[in-house]
Amino acid sequence: MEKNFNQLFQINLYKAILLLVAFFASLNAQSFENLDRQVLNDLQINEELSALEFDPVSGKKEKIIIAGDSWAVFPCLFGSMRRMLHDNDYPLVSDKRCFRTSRLGIRANQWLGSGPDVRLTRFLKNDTRIKYIYLSLGGNDVMTYWNTSFKPEDEQKLFQMAYDIMEKIIAKYSKLRPDVKIIISGYDYGRLADRNLIPLYTMIYHRMHNPTPEQLNNLLTRFSDSFQNLANGRNIFYIQHLGLSHYYNGVPEKGLPAYKTMSPDEISSHTFPAKFGGDRKLPNGKKSMLNWIGLSRDAIHLSSKNYYYTMKHTYDNVIKFIINQSTSETTNLQK
Repeated sequence: MEKNFNQLFQINLYKAILLLVAFFASLNAQSFENLDRQVLNDLQINEELSALEFDPVSGKKEKIIIAGDSWAVFPCLFGSMRRMLHDNDYPLVSDKRCFRTSRLGIRANQWLGSGPDVRLTRFLKNDTRIKYIYLSLGGNDVMTYWNTSFKPEDEQKLFQMAYDIMEKIIAKYSKLRPDVKIIISGYDYGRLADRNLIPLYTMIYHRMHNPTPEQLNNLLTRFSDSFQNLANGRNIFYIQHLGLSHYYNGVPEKGLPAYKTMSPDEISSHTFPAKFGGDRKLPNGKKSMLNWIGLSRDAIHLSSKNYYYTMKHTYDNVIKFIINQSTSETTNLQK
């Protein structure tokens, strides 16, 4: 057990260093792919250990696997879903192979046929314990193409393009495994600005024509409004986390204290996925964002604690409903 722990610690440390290098070097999408291939062999142990997860009380638990873009990579790296499920004694475990089913910088229109897609497909075919997919995609498509000069019709065309691609992705996994529940994840607010020690973010900000925090936040809410229509309430669900960090951390540098905005229980649920919280005029506070070894705060990605909150938000507002619904259906059938 100690040997396995040390091996996993070394792998996670290695991944963290690689991610740090990637961001400070402003790597492009092709470089991210090279980074992905670089670590695959070292991550083989994660795949093997994942098959050994066992709950001594109830037997082998069902699994949820995280997949998609950087909003899948970082929760995977931090073990956010795993820790949240364990801390609350929830009846699921998080598949350890999520780093192999996610990739920094990937767009939805790059997903099908990519390495993460191929591996996720293989895992779904070979592991019937996987019953849930937490899928984060679409944000990079918006950040790549959108800018403040977009007219409403341009924006709608972009959203529709991303929507159509997501439909194809969802259809693939639903056909392969009709029993699997797919939870499409949206995002929380960020703090893109003109000055950032990570050059990649400055480049993105200028490419988007220097939007204000309010413009960016409104963009995210409109994007979420579009993506929520992917959900059908049966095997496809949608959740976003807009305003979650404002609630837990506030934005002290802008005079907003914590716990003063809409609570997580009211933000985006299986019943009302489009509901958002926080103050759309404000960016996320510095404390909410990933801290790059004290040198800089991330502009897009959350702290490990806040990714933990997004995972709990997902469980409490969507997964719990799915489990209760399935239990109720089973009970009715038995009657």
